[in-house]
Amino acid sequence: MPLDSSFNQLKQPSPYAIALLNALTSEQDFKRYPRGSRFVFVQGGEHQCLFFRTGVVSIENIENSLLLGIASAPVSLGFTSALSDKLLIRALEECEAATIPLDDVMETIERKHLWEIMAKHMIIVTNKLFIQNEMATAPTAYDLLCYQLQALSQEPESIRSQMAALPVYS
Repeated sequence: MPLDSSFNQLKQPSPYAIALLNALTSEQDFKRYPRGSRFVFVQGGEHQCLFFRTGVVSIENIENSLLLGIASAPVSLGFTSALSDKLLIRALEECEAATIPLDDVMETIERKHLWEIMAKHMIIVTNKLFIQNEMATAPTAYDLLCYQLQALSQEPESIRSQMAALPVYS
């Protein structure tokens, strides 16, 4: 697969994202959060789903601040609780977000019969994760760095200017 095609697929939002976000958050209040706000998936031992209606967020490894990806709204995160406690979401610009317990989200999916749209959305997300994994497991450090720089070059200047070559721990 040509590299440009892979990057284009990563940047394309799921065609189901808006409908899914609207259906799952229709009864929720969104709050505005400033750039730099941090979000986690586990609060008080309970897994959470994060929904971003506006803004751009980074997905990072909570243990070492390694940037795993950048996502632009609409974004729905947290459906897979297995690794969620290892991830940190950071707002790269002001965003509107809602946090909903995973159990409540699953109940809403059941009540509103959203399994089909959820499955279609997860197929798109899984494909993106596969592409990211291919890039993250490049055969050489040089290839990996090239992928990361090319991915960063696809982001707007406002996002690129916030990225450091070395992690900045705060």
